[in-house]
Order: sequence, then C-alpha cells, then structure tokens
Amino acid sequence: MVATFDYDLDQFLQRLRGWWSAQSLSGSVDGAIVNRIPDLTSHGQDMISASASTAPTLKLTGLNGYPTVNFATSKRLIATAMANGGIFQSAAIAQPFTMIAVAKARNADAGTARVILSSTSASQCSLLINSTDLLQIAAGSNGASGGPVLSDDAFHIVMGVFDTGSAAIFVDGYCAGAAAGQSHGTNTIAQFSMGSVASGASYFNGEIAEVMLLEGRPRLQEIKMVNDYLSAKWGLGLTIPSQSSATPIVSTDANGVACRTWLPTTITSNTPVCIVSHQAGGDSNIGLGYSMYPYIRELTNAGFCVIASDNGGTNTWANAAAQTSLMAAYNLAASQLVALGGGAGSVMLLGFSMGGGNSMIGVALGGFAAGKIKAVAVVDGVMDLSTLYSNATYTSTINTAHNITASTLTASTAIGDTSIPTTASFQTIGTQLMVGNGTANVEVVTTTAASTGTSVAVTPLTKTHASADQVSDYPAKTAGRSPVSRSANDYSGVSYYRFYASSADTDVPKTSNADAISALLATASPAPAEHIVVSHPGGHLQGGARAKDMVAFAARAGFPITS
Repeated sequence: MVATFDYDLDQFLQRLRGWWSAQSLSGSVDGAIVNRIPDLTSHGQDMISASASTAPTLKLTGLNGYPTVNFATSKRLIATAMANGGIFQSAAIAQPFTMIAVAKARNADAGTARVILSSTSASQCSLLINSTDLLQIAAGSNGASGGPVLSDDAFHIVMGVFDTGSAAIFVDGYCAGAAAGQSHGTNTIAQFSMGSVASGASYFNGEIAEVMLLEGRPRLQEIKMVNDYLSAKWGLGLTIPSQSSATPIVSTDANGVACRTWLPTTITSNTPVCIVSHQAGGDSNIGLGYSMYPYIRELTNAGFCVIASDNGGTNTWANAAAQTSLMAAYNLAASQLVALGGGAGSVMLLGFSMGGGNSMIGVALGGFAAGKIKAVAVVDGVMDLSTLYSNATYTSTINTAHNITASTLTASTAIGDTSIPTTASFQTIGTQLMVGNGTANVEVVTTTAASTGTSVAVTPLTKTHASADQVSDYPAKTAGRSPVSRSANDYSGVSYYRFYASSADTDVPKTSNADAISALLATASPAPAEHIVVSHPGGHLQGGARAKDMVAFAARAGFPITS
C-alpha cells in the first residue's frame, strides 16, 4: 500500500538507525523461513537469524493482504553489529532512542512476558508486553506500563521512548504510560533483537509487520505522523490523536495554593474544565515521569482545560483545605481562559488514589453550583477512608490532615468494658472513638463522660483489645469525609461516574473502595446514568487505566470532545 509522510521527511530519515518492513520480503511461499529482513535505511543493519531453527516464518497475507513475520518460541532475528556495522554508525547507539513496531500478540500466550524489541546489555532496554498483557518499556528492573490489553490477536502500533532519566510508551498514538528515574544509566544498543531479548529469552508469540529504531525522542508531530503513516501503509484504519504539548502554566490560586494548568489547542467560551486531585504525597507537578501524565495529555488533546492543584498539601485526605482547593482551582482556570478570550464550561473531577476521595467528596462539599459537575473519574481511588486509616502507612498523615486526637491503650481490655485505659483527652461527651489496630478488631464506641487523663468512659466494648492498640476520635473528626459513609443522594447531582480499580491493588482494596462506592451510587434517587467500576490489570497507580477510555467516558457525559 502506498503511504507517505505529510511533513518534512528528511530530518526524520536522518535519525532512523534501522527500518525493517515485512513488505520488503521477496518470498512468495506462505510459511517460508525468514533468514533476513533488509534494513531500509542506509546503515545496512539487516535483521538476520542465527540458524534455520531459530528463524521466524513468513505469513504471506498476514495483515490486509501484506506479508508479516510470524514469531513463536525460540524464534528471533537480530542485528548484531549496531555498534560498528553501519555506514554512519561507528559506536553503539546511545540514549535517547525510540523503538517503534507494528505488531500483534497472540492471546494464546496471555499472562506471560513477551519481548517485541530489545537491546543487549546487563540491563537491556526492551519494548515488551508484560505478564498483565500491557505494553511496557523496561530497562533492568524499572519501567512504565499501561494502555489497553494487547493479547487481543489484533495489530497495534506500539512505541517506546527511552531516555537516561525517563520513559514513555504509546499505543496507537495514545500515550499509555510514563515514568521517571529508570535507573538504567546510559545503556546503549550494540545489538538489536526482534522477537526476544537479544540474549535469547522471553520470546514473542505473534506477528511483526514493521519496526523502526529512531535516534532521539520523537517530536510531537512525529508521533502523530509516524502513526498516521504506519496506519495507512498497513490499512489499520486508526484515528491517531493530535499530539498537543502538555506544558503547563505554573501559578497559584486565590489562596496561594500552587496549581498547574494545561490549555487545549482551541479555547471557546464554554471550554470544559477537568480538575485533578493528586495522590498521597503528591502535588500538582505532573510531568512526563508521572503515572497521571497520559490522562492529562489525552484530556488536553480532547479539548479540556486541565488544572491540577496542590490541594492544600501533600496529604490532605479530603479535608477542608482540599475541598476549598477544588473551587479555587476552577476559578483560577476560568480566569486564565477569560484572559485568552474564552471561558470555562462544565467540570469533570479527576482523582488519583487519595485524590479520588477528594473528587467524590467535592460533589457534595466542593461548593459547585448544581449541574456544574457533569462527571467524576477516579483512578485507584480511596472511597473508604477507614481502610487506609487502618493501614499504619497512612494513619499518621490522616491524623494530621483531620486534626485527629490519637493515642494508644495503656492496658488490654475485654468485651463489656466501659472504660478505655488511655492518657488521651476527649472532653466532649458523645464523641465517637475508634479503637483497635488493623481491621479485625476495630470498633467504634461513644464517650459517656469527659476524659480524666488516665481513662475514658465509653459505651460497652464488643471486642477485645491489646495494650498499645490505637484509640482516636477518627469517626468524629472525619465525619462526612469518607465517600462511602455519605448518603447516596449526596451524589445524585452528577450523572456520570467511572471508577478504575484493580484486584491486584494492595494499597486501596478494590472491594471496599471502588466496588463499595459503585454499589452505594446504585441506591441513589435518581441513580446516576453511569457508575461503573472498570477493572484494570495493573497495581496501584501503575497506569492500568486507559486514557483513551477516559476520553470516551467524558464524551458520553456530554463534554464537547475534539480530536
């Protein structure tokens, strides 16, 4: 198929260090051994097989009538002399560099790591489909993963960008994951393998149609145009998104809280606004090395003005400061849009982990006019604050965020006891207290007298507790700040909710958070039009949720989406 680049090709071609296409193969017999794929650049770096037993085979009509190379266990091709065999290449290829492939993974190998492309070194740089069937860029033990499940027996255009301090991956033109600090130093490409790691392992089971190795990071227009080119050449029929620069405006809101605003290419009088709430320990500084970056970029490309706030602190857990930050962020974004001749329209709240709770509580307590919030999207979000409070990793920061008085038992207690031995002071009668550690022995009791400084009179205990178990006024101080503890009707003003969660998430359990809030919303009157839990295969904030799916969700909610 004839396909051309619609921008200046010269500079791109000069940066190509290898280009291998199955359309260049002359074999005419289906199933023929592929011993060599010629390099279409001037570097002469042909992909070759070590022997007939390790050579892949030709699939004559593999993709829309064009040949592809069929890989299976022990089959691979390798360019062995990237460091000294090229006409213009006298040394190993240094980072940054970009691996690009048109490839299809077979579902038969789902659940295993399969390497599409790889370099040689102690910590090789690889573009692979990992054991959860997501695209991954890997260098040693570090990397980024995300995007759609790729063990779907379908061809995709995949891209991995390697740099000494960061990485990014793209699937069919969409940024699917990003990470910083890859810890792979200055690893280079001396040999380049197709279908396995260069040393021979983690074999790819599927078909590869085309591969490019690009020196440097691709420019924004190159990402789109290369994807457009490959889609046209192979008849994939993909709609490749625009690649707008995700460079924020750094400023502060009216309360002095730091914010970052990403503006869309086109600003209208009714520009949709997405307000982002960050994870525990995070802030508004969402760059390429953060798991949230792909969502920011795709929403910006879709026409949203995206604004992220520091939310009043790194660990605010939906407290009053965090809630105030939502409206302050919206007002700041609106003023920025007005200054550019536009205006702010409807709102989507987007929260990550801790920020998910802030986004949900924002529906009830954020101060937005009725109907202003049209959708809420949550990624691995904290919907039941108590599940995090019972985790010692987060207890202290939740105490600080909500000014919780916390102490420990100075002696053990028994079922039926009406006094808690602790030195903490709880002077208000009728205060609810949480007693216990973990989840198995936690209970809530109510004070029946003011604290004496050595013990607290309470309603009878129903569980036993050990000395040093925690006691705090968590229930009183966090009332209304845990999404699942509120009335379902508090959320009925918004019609579209989407919760991305994983059963593999050990930080924020899916059943007690995403599943629980979705079940609560089902009881609202009226119930939201959509309150779906989308399961993803990644761990906590590991990029398992698809940015493309989030844009489609926004479109269903009625936001004006641009391509």
